Amino acid sequence: MALSQALSACDSMPSSTATVSVDSGTFIDKSGDTITIGGKSTRWWTERYGSPLHITYAPAISANIEAFKSVFDRYYPRGEVRYATKAESHPAVMRKVLQTGAGADVASPFELRSALDSGFHPESLHINGNAKTDDLIDAAIEKDILIVADSVDELDVIASRTQRKRPRVLLRLSGFNLGNVTSTSLSTAGAWTKFGIAVDQVPDVLNRLSSYPVEVLGFHTHIGSQTIAVAAYATVLGKMLEFGRKLKQLGHSFEIINIGGGFPCSYGTEVEWNTVLERIREGHRAAMNGDLSKVFMWENKLGGFSVDAAGQPREWVGEVFYAPFPKEQIVERLLAGNVTVDGQNLGTVEALRAAGEPRLIIEPGRAVIGEAGVTLAKIEFLKTLSNGHNLVSTDLNSQLFREGRARLLSSLWNFTEDIRRKDATNFQAFVAGNLCFWDDILSDAKIEFSRRPRRGEIMMISATGAYSANVAASTANSFPRPNRLLIEDSGEVVEIKRADSYEQIYSL
Repeated sequence: MALSQALSACDSMPSSTATVSVDSGTFIDKSGDTITIGGKSTRWWTERYGSPLHITYAPAISANIEAFKSVFDRYYPRGEVRYATKAESHPAVMRKVLQTGAGADVASPFELRSALDSGFHPESLHINGNAKTDDLIDAAIEKDILIVADSVDELDVIASRTQRKRPRVLLRLSGFNLGNVTSTSLSTAGAWTKFGIAVDQVPDVLNRLSSYPVEVLGFHTHIGSQTIAVAAYATVLGKMLEFGRKLKQLGHSFEIINIGGGFPCSYGTEVEWNTVLERIREGHRAAMNGDLSKVFMWENKLGGFSVDAAGQPREWVGEVFYAPFPKEQIVERLLAGNVTVDGQNLGTVEALRAAGEPRLIIEPGRAVIGEAGVTLAKIEFLKTLSNGHNLVSTDLNSQLFREGRARLLSSLWNFTEDIRRKDATNFQAFVAGNLCFWDDILSDAKIEFSRRPRRGEIMMISATGAYSANVAASTANSFPRPNRLLIEDSGEVVEIKRADSYEQIYSL
């Protein structure tokens, strides 16, 4: 945000009553010399709403949900999409999700309120989380909202708070031995996770269910974000079907399986991703031999690589940014494939039908809204470090930009003006934020620009619709949190969050 804007609070921002419309037919257009968003130049957007700026495109949200629903239509009509609200929970976004007929997974009192205020019926919601408050549990019981019990202790608390109603409950499971299916920092169904009831404890819990005044209808798990292995989903689904058999044998209903989300986005091509991995390896090897010019990762770190005894990169165990079967395609592969239930290999749909056709719920979040958003940022300064590497400083910062997958792939960083011009050699640089903190680096890997950046020009970072704008967004160094906009299907631009004013930053 410019100093003149900061000193004059919100005077430079458009009135909340003014209706602004753009062309909703195309979100991003790169066909000319200038990138346009909704038919408007990025300069138009930043002059009107400031920089940095988050923009989300509502039609893409609808299209992504419809893609998941179409898979269920073809393979298993008992499937149900429930949007993972944590990805972006603003009521304007929730209303768009509601229009598609999807439900929602909520994990806090305000996420629940946003869903209800947006018009969601309680039947289409479920409440998740490992540390639910008594008030949240009470609200779920009162409104007959499905509760995902995260622990045996929580199940006891739910049972103790029942009065006239029998709460509807799923048991969240973890402790699966799935191997390296996503980054350990994103894994939520293995041994080292704060979520869920360990699978080896489940038989005992099931045997005790008759003593609980609750209605356990099935099971839930969430493997973790960016899970690219279909086999991992098949493993957890097969195990939940086994527990479903046990549930029915004990005289209970088995009505719901929720396999969570984590369906991967593919942020680049396979070639681009493999090139990134090789450049990390090559840069590290060269640096170990005294050549720092080929370093590809900030501080010559290895990112998600494991290392051998000599400290050399071995295999990538971190988050993967290329997926052979992204988003709804991995659900299709699961339903078209096989699962193992009590040692018997069955077609997935066949196994679900044999179990009585329970509802199969999924919780896509990033897969719904991640690629529906972009972030605009202004280039402030360039410099060359003492080690010879280039650094581009922007008006964005790491507290406003948490979309780590954009930190490794150059294709997600775009100039928005004079985009056809290229220098004789590409300009490689790390990208930094504007905070007075040493670790405010936006790109862990070198970004390869087609030319040398110019001070004052606007960059567009793609696929930032999930989490970036709302998770960990803070006013560090008293920089205001930026405007967040939603382009509706009609073309109307909705301000879903205004940039902080001086008074708001320092208010009680």
